[in-house]
Amino acid sequence: MWKFLAVLLLLGLWSSEAFPQQGNAGAAASYRKHAVESEPYSSNHAISSTEDAAEDDTVESKPCAKGSGLGGGLRYYPCKAWTYVTSTTERAIAIFAGVLTLSTLLLWFFTMRAANAARGAAKHIPAVERAYIFIQPSEKAGFIGPGERTVALVEVQNFGPTPGFLETLYGEFSPTKPKGRKPRYDPTKGTKFAVDEVIGKFDVPTPLDQRFEAPGVEPIYFFGYVEYRDIFKRRHTSRFCALLKPIDGTSALAGERAWSSWD
Repeated sequence: MWKFLAVLLLLGLWSSEAFPQQGNAGAAASYRKHAVESEPYSSNHAISSTEDAAEDDTVESKPCAKGSGLGGGLRYYPCKAWTYVTSTTERAIAIFAGVLTLSTLLLWFFTMRAANAARGAAKHIPAVERAYIFIQPSEKAGFIGPGERTVALVEVQNFGPTPGFLETLYGEFSPTKPKGRKPRYDPTKGTKFAVDEVIGKFDVPTPLDQRFEAPGVEPIYFFGYVEYRDIFKRRHTSRFCALLKPIDGTSALAGERAWSSWD
């Protein structure tokens, strides 16, 4: 906008004689002074100081003439605009104040837009830089004697660029597949551990030391979750649900998607 106003000002100065003709005004004043000195006693030619000041302040300007072609139009319209702006002092001040106010508003608008963009980018930083920990039963699931008890272990893996801090580990056994779109756990049947371990970014899963046991060696469902914090001190939960076959020592993903969800 300021560049446009500068071009408009230059075109107005180039195409019009909007400024006072100082040379002609000075010559006129010199002529009047000589006339007064040569005819000091003539009352018909007496010029008061007030009239001198009024004539000295008169601006002799050439009217804007519209030429032919594109160049003539480019000179004529800026000339008319410049003449309109500078026709009175009050109008020039008012227009300048309006332009200044508009530029201030535009500056505020673009500053707020840049600030909002910066805040939006800052909100995405935790999502990009946080830890993403996933949990699953370990392949070491099996049974032990002489009472033939199923033993299950879990392992975690961090796919995020920063460490995650484990806080809670929960596991539960069930002979039937858990149902429902919202995971529900029975603390009386499950086991919860308080865990204090840092999980960095590893290329391989990290087994945890906590053990979960259930009587019998028949195929059984094993599900639970792990709770952890990221470097931004936000808590997250990663869940798992699998079907264990203790005799074969294998496990497979089972249950609804919500039982293996994460946030």
